[in-house]
Amino acid sequence: MSAKSPPPNDASARTRRAQLSKLRHDLRTPINAILGYSEILIEDAQDRADAALLPDLEKIHAAGKELLARVNEVLDNEKIAAGEWDGDIEALAANLHYQLRTPTDAVIGYSELLLEDARARGQHDTIADLEKIHTAAQRFVQTISELVQYTILQEDALGLNPDLAPAEALVEQAVESIKPLNNIEAPTRERGAILIVDDNPINRDILIHRLTRQGHTVAAADNGKRALELAHTQNFDLVLLDILMPELNGFQVLQTLKADRTLRELPVIMISALDELDSVVRCIEMGAEDYLPKPFNPVLLNARIESSLEKKRLRDQQRALFRRFATDEVVEELMAEGFALGGKYVEATAMFSDIRSFTTIAEAQAPAETIALLNNYFGYVMQAIAAEGGIVNQMVGDGLMAIFGAPRPRPDHCERAVRAALNMMQRIQEFNQEQAAAGKHTIKIGIGIASGRVIAGYTGTEMRATYTCVGDPVNLAARLEAHTKVVGEPILIDERTRQELGGGILVQPQDTVQLKGKTQSVQIYSIPLAQVG
Repeated sequence: MSAKSPPPNDASARTRRAQLSKLRHDLRTPINAILGYSEILIEDAQDRADAALLPDLEKIHAAGKELLARVNEVLDNEKIAAGEWDGDIEALAANLHYQLRTPTDAVIGYSELLLEDARARGQHDTIADLEKIHTAAQRFVQTISELVQYTILQEDALGLNPDLAPAEALVEQAVESIKPLNNIEAPTRERGAILIVDDNPINRDILIHRLTRQGHTVAAADNGKRALELAHTQNFDLVLLDILMPELNGFQVLQTLKADRTLRELPVIMISALDELDSVVRCIEMGAEDYLPKPFNPVLLNARIESSLEKKRLRDQQRALFRRFATDEVVEELMAEGFALGGKYVEATAMFSDIRSFTTIAEAQAPAETIALLNNYFGYVMQAIAAEGGIVNQMVGDGLMAIFGAPRPRPDHCERAVRAALNMMQRIQEFNQEQAAAGKHTIKIGIGIASGRVIAGYTGTEMRATYTCVGDPVNLAARLEAHTKVVGEPILIDERTRQELGGGILVQPQDTVQLKGKTQSVQIYSIPLAQVG
């Protein structure tokens, strides 16, 4: 073993080597394409004595070799052994972006020049290989950009894998997001489903023709009313919207889209004549993404469309990342209002649940079986909570905490929580039937529910935070859940929750009890399971 090699038990070093190896592989794939196809073209040009192509092809090949050398240098395993890289993925991404920019620009620039020349000459075989080089370079840029983008998301995400250090968790997400170049002929432009809204048939035809040729999926509407119908029935990534139209004009369509919770984030590019600049400014203030002047400039058209599609793709990636750590309601609040530590007072209902004798169950089986049991159990009960609009914001071991009435206010949050509890009990019956049929452990759970004024919001730090609720009802719900073991009733609620329930839910009074941590006695009630369907 060399002096530089990490000791066999150095798990951190092994993890970092694996991370660099994966990233190095994904970056080398397009570089290999650049080098391979440029070598083929150089050989062909030499065979044909084509002096016009050779200089620029050699520059592409040289830039490709420089890319490979710099990737190998930056992502060198020996740097870990020597302690020269500490796992800071943000610094690594910035270094890659800086060092690889010039040779990448050279490959893209010279390949574009050669493509123009080859098309003018009608050299179809040369065109095909040059396009593969250009595609590989664009994919290389995309790979670096995605890595840089995920370093940005690190600061805004609700949380990362708690078992990993921040840098390692970020690499885990970033590396997995990088897609290898499986098909070198795959297009590099952003492709999307685009809705064209214009009452002018010529404008529609030109846009349909150009966008279809570029690989977009295109639909068209000749008026605002039809556009809104299509927007509600089909999934689009972008809308190109004319301002001057009969019936509903562009202003009205845009206003309707932005007022619709399900469509407000759909990017809209306004289509305008040059003398409608004031109207375009108004539309952008109303939420439009950008605008295109008439007549359409192909270069500007592509740039504006690709920019908007890229932004939407990044927003979708961000939303998908957030959904790994938060419920849909919290994600939508984050996307709409942004992230800020702190909270606000709301009326809500807190629920705590716990598996009875879980420690005994866990001791009697292998860890993998325990994890499988928990995953299956959470799958059952979380469906019941979600069905009533609750959010699960804490899961610790076999216990979970759910909130009803935040972040989205719900006037019937008490009833929703109790209905969810009854549904959970019904689903536990189904869960136990499945467990028993497989010869596995069955379970019982206890649920405590309390309502009142709580502070709901994000707690933690700017680097790591969670959406939660704090307040006396939260503490009381936890105490009630613990007290279910004492009284033998699976669901206990407090006085405030009982007062807010309608007549459709049966309630059984229990004693006034002194709960741990409470200075005053608490009247508690149970929810009979006889009403479980």
